[in-house]
Parts: sequence; structure tokens; C-alpha cells
Amino acid sequence: MRIKDKNFDNLIITEKDTIKDSLIKINENYHKCLIVINNKKILKGTITDGNIRRGLLRGYKLTDPVSKISNKKK
Repeated sequence: MRIKDKNFDNLIITEKDTIKDSLIKINENYHKCLIVINNKKILKGTITDGNIRRGLLRGYKLTDPVSKISNKKK
């Protein structure tokens, strides 16, 4: 896959960042998904706009951490 974003910071979010933070970052990047890492920069999962929509429908709030709705690494 060809990566169009030169700034990889727009593709990465920490698991403690809020769902609102992820919405902002997803809106700013071409791929419409984010890589979720922990504070040691270890991959924890991914998140897409679909994960966010489903999470909001389940009652999560924009202030909840991304880790509650992300696809976890297995």
C-alpha cells in the first residue's frame, strides 16, 4: 500500500487520547484510520470512523479514551 501522508503523526494516536481526538485526526488524514499505540510506542490496535460510530451508538462519549472502541491487536 502506498502511504500518501508524509506526516505519520496524523496516522498515530495513543490509547489514552479521547474519541474526539481520534475524530479530528481521522478527518485530517487520507487513509481514514489510525494506529493506536501505548505510551511505550507499542502497537495496541487500530481505529476507523466505523469504530467511532459504533462506539457512540453503544453509548460511549467523545471524552472516553480511544482504547474503549479500538480494534485490539491479538
